[in-house]
Amino acid sequence: MDNQDHYDTPLLSPSAGEPVVVSVEEEQQQDRSWPHVGKTPWLLTTAILLSDMFGLGTLSLPADFARLGWIPALLCFAWFALSSIYSGWLYQRLSLRVPRAMVFDEVGKAAMGTAGSAMVYGTVYMTILCEPIIFHLTCMETLQQTFYMYNLSQMTACLIVIALIVPLAQIHKIEEVAYVSILGTAGMLLAMLVVVGKLLSIYIASESALAPTELVAKGQGFHSGLVGAMDIAFAFGGQINWMRYITTMKQRSMFAAAVTITTAFMTGVYLLVAITGYSVFGVGIDVHQPISSVVGQDAWSVVMNAGIFLHCIIAYQVNVNVWASLVLHVTVPK
Repeated sequence: MDNQDHYDTPLLSPSAGEPVVVSVEEEQQQDRSWPHVGKTPWLLTTAILLSDMFGLGTLSLPADFARLGWIPALLCFAWFALSSIYSGWLYQRLSLRVPRAMVFDEVGKAAMGTAGSAMVYGTVYMTILCEPIIFHLTCMETLQQTFYMYNLSQMTACLIVIALIVPLAQIHKIEEVAYVSILGTAGMLLAMLVVVGKLLSIYIASESALAPTELVAKGQGFHSGLVGAMDIAFAFGGQINWMRYITTMKQRSMFAAAVTITTAFMTGVYLLVAITGYSVFGVGIDVHQPISSVVGQDAWSVVMNAGIFLHCIIAYQVNVNVWASLVLHVTVPK
């Protein structure tokens, strides 16, 4: 008992099971010694985190600055970016403290027994199971916007998305999915470069006159401000899939670093798009439209929408992989 002070306070409740209590100094040793080591290098984990998290939330950010004003919007950015980094650290600690856990409900069971497992099923797993529906509908809408000149029907768009996602869903190993995910991130980056370029062209055409902005939004109301804050939270979301990623890593002790790099990259791009868009359109921006629609339609819009669609279909693939892994966990007897 004399060496108990050497250990950190356990994250899990001893009364709920048998938590693994290790010191901070022993975590990396435990990471190397646990036999169920994944194959994904941490840089590939960073790539798949980017593809999953860096996405459509970017498009609403200029409008969110108009809903909130400079000061509240920047405070929300700081809060959610730091929360994302802290979440990565927590996931890493949980995974190392409960190294036998390969899925989230096993962590819940270790912490709170059957009740903890049930809570995971009723929250995290329900969300994951519904996500493919959301991504399918999003891909359909983005496809229709990309090829607006052909006036695609919903049924046609639905069938095209199915034809694309079925072969992509055959890639099962997460490290192989990670390589493909780089294409999704590249597509979204291309779209954002087009958006920023179009914004700068609008600024130049207006004889370099910045639109009026507000430090704190005055005419939007509480509900509009809440929507803006939730939009920014959404832009930093995606944590429900993290257990799938961290359990496939060669070094779980590098997961927090992967999350930090991902969050820093996203924050930089988010701020570029948000500040540029809000500065160009100011308080007069249509807060009900994504910035991709506000900048208008032209030949570059096809390139922009194509990049967004590429991101959507790859993010769909990533989430189908997580979904399939969860379904197998739930249905296949252990």
